[in-house]
Amino acid sequence: MTSIDAARRLDDHLWVIDTGHQGQPGVVASYLLDGPHGLGFVDVGSGATVENLLAGVRAAGFDPAQVERILLTHIHLDHAGATGALVAQAPGAQVYVHRLGAPHLIDPSRLVRSATRIYGERMNALWGEIVPVPQERLHIVDDGDEIAVGPSELRVLYTPGHAIHHVAFFDERLGYLFPGDVAGVRLEEPPLVRPPTPPPDLSLEDWYASLNRILALRPQRICLPHFGPVDEIETHISELRERLRLWS
Repeated sequence: MTSIDAARRLDDHLWVIDTGHQGQPGVVASYLLDGPHGLGFVDVGSGATVENLLAGVRAAGFDPAQVERILLTHIHLDHAGATGALVAQAPGAQVYVHRLGAPHLIDPSRLVRSATRIYGERMNALWGEIVPVPQERLHIVDDGDEIAVGPSELRVLYTPGHAIHHVAFFDERLGYLFPGDVAGVRLEEPPLVRPPTPPPDLSLEDWYASLNRILALRPQRICLPHFGPVDEIETHISELRERLRLWS
């Protein structure tokens, strides 16, 4: 098995943390930002990989207790499942999420029941314990909001398609976009761009509109949760759009 690089520096203030999903490298990423606006995450992986996430923070040279911001693109378990456990480790951490996702972080029981219907007895091994997030630690975000974290302010973009509660975060100063799953999955070498298309609230019309919005921003780099940075953005989005069309 290929070894997992717990933390890889992308620039002076940005790290990609490999959460080591199911012991595999290069599947689920979290992004760690540091700078004058404090230490923060964009997405945090699943409840089953909390220890890997914490190890990645330490490998980057930080104490997990220093984390001040947790920005979630959406609440699917591979992106937000570790949130409650991480909040317990970081007493000052505040969580930022779209209003449609927030209730499921405060009380994840419905989300867990739904996922358990799919994964059955493998649920805990795949996703771990899903710890509730205290309501007082949650902040609702909407389109156009700005959140100071790491080196910059990140602008919130409402980007439905993959999920109705999906947002992306854009660092206009550095040109970095954290698109969550709306920008697709690219795991293989050579890379194959695929759309993650889970039910129930998949919307192709919204997804195409969100991709148009991403391209209009002209980002310099997109940081995929599955997996890693992409600089050939127009080519990537074009392939994703075409595969969405073919699959539909």
